Order: sequence, then structure tokens, then C-alpha cells
Amino acid sequence: MKKKNYFINFGIGFLVGMLISIYLFSFRTADLYWHASLPLDVLLKWIGYQFIAFLKVGFITGFLLSSFLAVRRAVLNKEKRWYRQFLFDLPLLFICFLISWLQVNYFNPISKVGIYPVAMAARFNGDYREAVRDTMFMDMTKSLEEYPFRFTTPVLKERIATFQQQISGQTMKADSLLSVVPDSLAEDIYEYNDLQELGLSYHKHVRPIQVSPEKCDTLLQGLGDCVEGIKTLSESLNKYERELAGREMDYYFVGFYIITLLSGAFEGFWARRRKQKNSGGTRNNRFRRLMKDKRFAIPICIIGILVLLFYQRGVQHIVHVEQVPCKFPVVVYGKMEENRITRIRFPFTVECRSLSLRTISYNSNGYWSDWEKKWGRTHGTSSLVFVEDCDTLKMMEKEKGNPVLKIHIYPSKQYILQQGYLINKDSLIQQYFSPYLLRMREAGKDTLHLTYQQMEHITPGLIDSILSGDTISIGFRYDGKSNGIDIPVRGF
Repeated sequence: MKKKNYFINFGIGFLVGMLISIYLFSFRTADLYWHASLPLDVLLKWIGYQFIAFLKVGFITGFLLSSFLAVRRAVLNKEKRWYRQFLFDLPLLFICFLISWLQVNYFNPISKVGIYPVAMAARFNGDYREAVRDTMFMDMTKSLEEYPFRFTTPVLKERIATFQQQISGQTMKADSLLSVVPDSLAEDIYEYNDLQELGLSYHKHVRPIQVSPEKCDTLLQGLGDCVEGIKTLSESLNKYERELAGREMDYYFVGFYIITLLSGAFEGFWARRRKQKNSGGTRNNRFRRLMKDKRFAIPICIIGILVLLFYQRGVQHIVHVEQVPCKFPVVVYGKMEENRITRIRFPFTVECRSLSLRTISYNSNGYWSDWEKKWGRTHGTSSLVFVEDCDTLKMMEKEKGNPVLKIHIYPSKQYILQQGYLINKDSLIQQYFSPYLLRMREAGKDTLHLTYQQMEHITPGLIDSILSGDTISIGFRYDGKSNGIDIPVRGF
């Protein structure tokens, strides 16, 4: 095959690979209209980062297509110098290795820096401009700055070395402090706090050490700070080391290349047999004649069907998630002596049903709320998940193998999520709960159990005001990866 034709085929394959990647990615993007509404500069950057993430797929597709057509033509035409194809193949194969290495160590971290903020903003209500002004979005974006996945491999190694040096320094400082603590106290501290697991060493003194109580308190406080510092640094070090260990190159394209050569040679051989059988035929409309040939068209159709069956569709296309009416009550807690509401707990029933024959498991849950924007800061929130067991709620265990986690086509699974808020005494919402405090006094209780309909009757519109704009996020595990679905919250 001529050099020009080889690289034309490579370009066509590259373009087809990129288009297929973008098409398949569209199934993982829950709201394409939302992404289309992004500001132009953000949208172009997001597309650019996605292009970086798909670069390897496009390059490998182009390489395999050009190799397939080259070996097919060589066998079909009985070319004596068929091995000249490898003058093109081997450099491209080396470039595939190089791109795979760059993808793992540089391209993926760089692309995630640009992709993740947009993915987080998509979880919020409203458009991108509203999301980036949200304080929760700002906090989440800031927390991403220390996530290991966003760093290239050289930076990751530097940070690991820095953590190791800091841990070593804290360990030496802790050893020096422990060496001047009296033996009777040092032995208890060393044993009950598992300091040996942190790498600290302790040797009993030859002579008893006398230390004043004030100095002993100072030593113990310094030792405690060192131990906490070592634990914090060790947790960060473990996260960074796990991320580094997970960065391994993919070599699957080598197997695909071998299969491509064999397939091209086989197709070229049968094409030559067909040509001889038809006495050579004409050279016009080869593509049309190939597509009419069932022995060529049927394998192409089978490959297409397999791709449609087994490509990685987004989880929103293989799991149906819906919020359904919940029979469990909203619980309102009050503090009568202070004449205020202290806590409120909302139950939500989420029904999940599989749309696929794959093994799909419940993985996680989250709750996105605009509470602070509406009513001010809270003392804290909680988001728990339960399953119904004989008309009672049972905390769901998330151990691996728990049958409750499995999602089936039939019957569907129902999970009860409880979102709780600890309400400040000066929160704006306190004024709307006066009727509930009155009912508590009349009943002589500090807790009310009410349905959503009863709350709507007591304070019309309050439930909608509290829950409007909130989102439930349900995560699932399938095919060795995790993905989630977001649904808007409704107050039944």
C-alpha cells in the first residue's frame, strides 16, 4: 500500500474513533442540553479536555483500520514486499505505547482538572453561572485541589516524597518527646495508642526520669500533636500511593493489532478467491460489490450488533430510578423551653429497577440541597439510607455480597433515604414552625410524626419551599466501575 493511502486510511479511522467516543460519551452525560448552554469559553475548554481524554481511542482506531486495509490489499494482490507495511505499522505501534503512557501519566490528570468542575456544576440546579456562584460548589472545587487524581505522575511522586519526609520528621520528633517521658507513663501511651504501628520506637530508660507535671503536660501535648500529624499525613500518603499504583498502561491494543493483521490477511485471502472465481470481474464499484457480498456484509453487521450490545452505556440508560410516595412520616423535633424547632427529618422512598441483564449494585447516595441559601446555615446535616423490614426501617448494610444491594429487572428495589437538618435557633425557618410548636404543647410532646399531606395542610407551601431545587443522587456499581443518577426531590 502506498504511503499516502495508508495515512489517509489512518486519518479516516482516527476521525471515526473520535466520533464513536463522543457518541458513546453522550450516553454518560445525563443532560446534553445543560452542557450545550455552557458559556462558549467554558464549552470549548470542556470539549478540548474531552478531546484529550479520547485521543488514544482515536489514534488506536486509525492505526488498526490502516493496518487492516494494508494487509488485506497485500494478500489480495499477492504483493512480494508485503512486509513493507511494517515500516508504517511499527512506528505507529510505538506511538500507541507513547500515547498510552502519556495518557495515564499526563493527559488523564490534565483532562480531569477541566472536566470535573463542569461535571460538579451539572449536579446543581440552574445553569453553569448560577452553580459557580454557589458556596457549596466553591467549597467542593477547593477540596478538589488536593485530590490525587488531578496531579500528573511526576507531581504525584514529588508529593509522595514530601509526605514521606514530613512523616519521618514527625516520627523523629515524637521519638524524642517519648524518650523524655517517664517510663510508667510512656509505656501506657505506647501500648494503648498503638504507636508501634505508626513507626514510633520506645526504649525503657536505664535510670528513672524525673519530670515536673507542667513539663510532662507540655511533652504529652507535643506528642499528641505529632501523633495526629503522622496519622493525617499517613492517610494522605496512602491515597496518593493508591492513585500512583493504579496508573498502569493499557496494552490491549497489541492484541487488537495481532487480531487485525490476521483478520486482514483472512479477508484478503477470501477476496482473492472470490476474484478468481468471478474471473477477475471489473474494478469499478468495488465498495458496492463488497457490500452486496453477504460474506463481507454479515461479519460487519455482527460486529455492529456486538458493539451496540456491549458498549459502555451511561447508567441512566440501564437503571430506572424514581421517587415514589413514602409511607413513613416526617419527624419534627422541638425544644419547648426555648420555644424552637431543633431538628427535622425528611423521608424519601426511591425505587430502582434494572433495565439490563448486567449485575448492578447499589453503591452510594447523596443529597444536594439549597437549604443554606434559603434558611441560613445549619448545625449539621445527615443523610442515611434504610430498607423496609416488616413495616419498620432497618439501616442498610453495604457489605459486599449483601443481596439487598442487588438491583434486578423484577421486582424493583425500594430504598428509604432520610435527610436530616439540625436547625439553628436564629434560622429564618423557625417562624414557619410556630403551628408545630403549638401542637407539641397541646400533645405534651417534643416530637411530631407527620405525613407530607398533614404538613401541607398545617403550613401550605412550606414543604415545596423547603424541598424545591433539592436533588437526590444515587450511585450504582456495574462493570467494575461506579456511576450515578440524579433525580429532583418531590414532597408527596
